[in-house]
Formats: sequence, C-alpha cells, structure tokens
Amino acid sequence: NPFSICLTRIDGDYNADELVPLIGVAVAAIRTCMRNFDDAYRLRANEFMVSLKHADTKGGLKFIERLNEELKNLSASFTMSSCIAEPI
Repeated sequence: NPFSICLTRIDGDYNADELVPLIGVAVAAIRTCMRNFDDAYRLRANEFMVSLKHADTKGGLKFIERLNEELKNLSASFTMSSCIAEPI
C-alpha cells in the first residue's frame, strides 16, 4: 500500500502571539483536506506533517492542491510552503 508524507509550514516570520490565529486557520484547512484515515501532526510552531495513507506522490500533490484552495476559501492572510515525500 502506498503512502506519502506532506510537510507544510506557514510562511513568514511571526512571533508566538501572531501565530496563534494563523495556526487555527492552518489546522482547520488541513483537517478539511485530509481524509478520515490520514493523520496530521504539529511539529513546531509553524510546521505540520500529514501522513497520507494509500496515497503516492501524485495523491500527495492533490492534497497540497486541496490545501492551497482551502486556504483561499478561508481568506487566509498567509501562505504555506509544502513538500511531499514517499518511501524509497
């Protein structure tokens, strides 16, 4: 069964107080875009990892597309950088 991992982060330099509402928006977007059997984790202040089960790199890229679209739908005031990895 294929799987991939998405690493994503909120772009920019924000202090802890400024990050709090941005993290809420990022988490809401991630939860909306992931499937019920995927897992998401917060790694650091502005970094997240999503384990995309039964998804190869192409499926992971679709997740990123959905995430970027959801951020637009939420009128997010920030961007997120993302990358996808799969086992070798």
